[in-house]
Amino acid sequence: MKLYKHLVWWLSVHLCFLCCTTIIQAADFWENPKYGKISDEEWKMTQYEKDPAANAVILFDIGSVYFDSEGEVVFERHKRLKVFNRNAFDVVADVSFLMYQRERLVFDAATFSRNANGEVTKNEVENKQIFDTNLPNGRKERKFTYPALSEGCILDLKYVRYTDIVSLRNWYFQDDDLPTIHNEYRLQIPDTWDYTTFYRGQHSLTSQTKEPKSITFLVGSHNYTFQGTQYKWVMQDSPKFEAEKYVSSEIDYIDQITGKLTSYIPLGGSDREDVIKDWASVKKMYMESDQFGKKLELTNYFKKLLESNPQLTKGTPLQNAKAIYAFVKKEMEWNDYYSDFSDDAKLSTIYEKHTGNSADINFVLYNLLQAAGIKVTPLVTSTRENGSIERRYPSWQQFNHFLLLATIGESDFFLDATHDAVPFGMLHTNTLNRYCLIMDKQPKDFWVNTQINAIYQDSEKMALTIDQEGNLQGSMRLTQQGYSAYQKRLIVRQAEPKKFIESYYTQLIPDIVIDSFHLKNLENDTLPLVTVLHFKIPQYAQVSGNNIYFNPSIFTRSKDNPFVATERYSAIDFGAPIESQTVATIKIPEGYRLEGFNPDNTIISTDSTAYFQRKIIVSPSNIQILDKAKIGLSEYPVTKYADLRRLFEAIYTDNTLVFKK
Repeated sequence: MKLYKHLVWWLSVHLCFLCCTTIIQAADFWENPKYGKISDEEWKMTQYEKDPAANAVILFDIGSVYFDSEGEVVFERHKRLKVFNRNAFDVVADVSFLMYQRERLVFDAATFSRNANGEVTKNEVENKQIFDTNLPNGRKERKFTYPALSEGCILDLKYVRYTDIVSLRNWYFQDDDLPTIHNEYRLQIPDTWDYTTFYRGQHSLTSQTKEPKSITFLVGSHNYTFQGTQYKWVMQDSPKFEAEKYVSSEIDYIDQITGKLTSYIPLGGSDREDVIKDWASVKKMYMESDQFGKKLELTNYFKKLLESNPQLTKGTPLQNAKAIYAFVKKEMEWNDYYSDFSDDAKLSTIYEKHTGNSADINFVLYNLLQAAGIKVTPLVTSTRENGSIERRYPSWQQFNHFLLLATIGESDFFLDATHDAVPFGMLHTNTLNRYCLIMDKQPKDFWVNTQINAIYQDSEKMALTIDQEGNLQGSMRLTQQGYSAYQKRLIVRQAEPKKFIESYYTQLIPDIVIDSFHLKNLENDTLPLVTVLHFKIPQYAQVSGNNIYFNPSIFTRSKDNPFVATERYSAIDFGAPIESQTVATIKIPEGYRLEGFNPDNTIISTDSTAYFQRKIIVSPSNIQILDKAKIGLSEYPVTKYADLRRLFEAIYTDNTLVFKK
């Protein structure tokens, strides 16, 4: 996730200020820093003392929302960065803005550099270096690359965005890649707006103020003045954002200001207009939209499409639903854009193009299922990268994805034809974000949980032989189901089996020699995915004097325990429960015996939802090791972190065996 480079909405953008060892600018400097006016202290700065390893630092990031003289909502931002060395080039070079087509964006951007004689060179971003890409649903991306980067250079960016959208997005005090010296957000709100702000984050604000502010704008030849409030939040020396392992939505844990606009009286108007009062209002807004509600109205086009493909309706309702789901995945290609609204075009036109955003594809699926007589309920949700849904604050802007819930007999099946490799009844892990809003006409039924029956399930059997030189020969049979199988299928389909071997197993063990490799049920996602491998690894075991040291965890994808920190700030989210079992049978090298070992090690969480067990059974010629692990819940609160940390310490304990001659 590159929040500040790829998700720059009209209130979410970043900048900051830094000095060589301490912040030495006068307090009034932050009120209106001048574009391109760079202080001597900024030029002399060679590192950021609070993070000496940083390759660059955001000197300041100041954002303001206000009304201009014509009563238009304006977002202004000024961002300046100092580059210490060339390792920062890839991080700072590219800038992009995601915006609506009808928005106006005016900006200045340049790379400033200074030579040994103190002469400053300015390399501006020119119009020919700015590129626009049109996106679905009335949006576009504007991007550019800073020119003439060099060690010690300073990047300065100042821009203004004008919009007619009465919507205030979040402001973030942290960057994904760089620390920030001074981060400031100013928000001007008329007293006629019913708007509430909230701060959430791990770090404390340096200051926050609230003061009266008059808002004046011109209509014709008359000036109108309204009373308002200006808020200002400041955070000094904010570290770069580093996500913890197993977090559902990283964006939720960045230090940020969020807000909720419930209603407002337009400047110059007298009648109060509701934005969103409650979740029933959100549902109504969707259902009345041409890009949503109208797409749910079944047309003869999809009835005829079903009639022209009779193979889709020859079986039971469940078989038909699976056939239609597979048909849509084959016929429609996702354009990599999530959306909770369909395109402006007719759905028949979208289908005939055979491509579309996530809503386009799932609206096609919805209409075909409806035509087949299958009960299906439309849902809107938020992907993990978009952030979790805050159910206390009704807002359609929280959503960015559309999917379905099919009811067949007594069973419900989540359906999302966006991702080709996702089996029927499962959701992509990016969509496992807890809640979906039900889009029907019922005024009381709002939420359904995305928790489904699928889990990560792995069962591995290995037969291993070690010779006296430490050479290893063995076979492995891995059976995977649920999300484990889905993720493996996705990797294989993208890489092809031969490249998969090279990229997967040789990355784990560069010296491995694959004698044979076979995948069963690769194309049939209703069956377990089975991987059969025969291999050799020269000198895998370490021979030292009369001892052979052997670690049986050969194909462990991750060697590093994800839970080593003593403290944690975010909830632990695995996406789905996990069950894993490994049985390894090891032939004892001739003339050797197994030295001291623990025959049984069992760790159980205090709430009994998770456990790890390791058993070692020794016979005269063989050793059998049985590892079993279970994480019974998809999500654990942060209060359970110490418990899970104790469990994972046992899982990642070095289990090297010692054979003595």
